[in-house]
Amino acid sequence: MVTLPGGVPPQASTFGLVVPAQPGRVLNMRIVYDIRNKPEWKMRHEEFEDPSSPLYHKFWTTQESRELNKPPASWFDQVGSWLTAQGFKITARDPNFMGIQFTGTVAQVDKAFRVEIMSTNDGKHYSILADPMIPARFQGTIIGILGLDNLGGVSPAAMGGAAVLPSR
Repeated sequence: MVTLPGGVPPQASTFGLVVPAQPGRVLNMRIVYDIRNKPEWKMRHEEFEDPSSPLYHKFWTTQESRELNKPPASWFDQVGSWLTAQGFKITARDPNFMGIQFTGTVAQVDKAFRVEIMSTNDGKHYSILADPMIPARFQGTIIGILGLDNLGGVSPAAMGGAAVLPSR
């Protein structure tokens, strides 16, 4: 049996428990960036786990971790430009969280990320029915989007094959 996010069976929509979310509802969201330098991160992680390494079980400082993972300014510029072109409003660039905060309506989200946001009949809870889609050029840059539901958790961005939108 297929279930919708939050464990609501698809048949529930027949009874009015799950309806399309109000198109004008404003959502606060955050793009989550991937690790900037995966090969170096992987190497340092392997050294951390290797008893013969001088870095064995030596934790990174917060500053070292931030420097290794800090997204380049170009990611903020490129993703921010795309979000703005979709009608979203950028509210913050957060390099320490490795993301960009933005707001937009349900209608904008549905169109830009090719999702359908559904809501409980009373509008209290909402969630997407499928993983959001992102342009192919952001593969390896974006790993997820927070705020596409109010049920908790990260909605991973669809990556690979036909699930990725063609570059515009």
